[in-house]
Parts: sequence; structure tokens; C-alpha cells
Amino acid sequence: MSDAIVVALISGVLSLTGVVISNFATVRKTAASIQTSQAVTDTKIDALTREVREHNGFARRMPVVEEQIKVINHRLTDLERGGVMAMKEIAKKIAELLKVKTIVTFLVVSVFVILALRGQIQADNVMIIVSMVVSFYFGTQHERAGAAGL
Repeated sequence: MSDAIVVALISGVLSLTGVVISNFATVRKTAASIQTSQAVTDTKIDALTREVREHNGFARRMPVVEEQIKVINHRLTDLERGGVMAMKEIAKKIAELLKVKTIVTFLVVSVFVILALRGQIQADNVMIIVSMVVSFYFGTQHERAGAAGL
């Protein structure tokens, strides 16, 4: 073989070896870069998956919470209406109790009960007097209620 062919073959083999080594190094660097990128991508996907699960948990619970808020608001409205009505009724009942006839009835009954407890009046007489006073009081109250209903 001629020297020129041997030199060309040696040059070709050495060039081919250089290219192969260079390609292997590039492949390793590329593979390492891809692995790093894949690890970062996997971490981001895991974080996003956790966030999506949390969001889905909230999304499932929100309609339940909204319904509970509606029920609570409805109950509060009912209580406010009922509370106002109840307070008006209580005020009306107290006003009725403070009428003169009611106060006099309570005083008369109280006086006779105290006198009976002290022994100044016999219990039988107290029972008769209190029965008459209470009957008169409730009788007039009943008549007034009947007249108002007509």
C-alpha cells in the first residue's frame, strides 16, 4: 500500500474516533440535561396535582357550604321576624298586666293571703273572697274577649 493511502486511512480512523467520542460526550450531556428537565417537570406536575386536588376538594365542599349558608340566613330571617313578633306580644301582655283592674286584683288577693298567713283571717274566708275576686276578674276578661271577637 502506498504511504498516502495509509496516511489517509489513519487520518480517517482518527477522525472517526474523534467524532464518535465527541458524539458520546454530547449524548451524555443531552441525556443529563433531559433527566434534569424531566425531574423538574415531574416536580411541577406533582405540585400542580396537589393544587388541583385541593381545588377539587373546595369545589366539592362549596355547594354544601353555600346551601348551609342559605339555611342559616333563612333561619336568621325567621328568628328576626319571630323575635320581633314575640317581643311585641310580650310587650302587649305586660301592658295588659299593668292595667288598673289587674293591679287591684293582685293587691286584693295578696292582702287577703297575707292576712290569712298571719292568722288574722280564717283560711275559709280568704278562699271565698279570693275566689270571688278572681272570678270577677276572669269573668270580665272573658266578656271583653268575647265582645272583641264579635
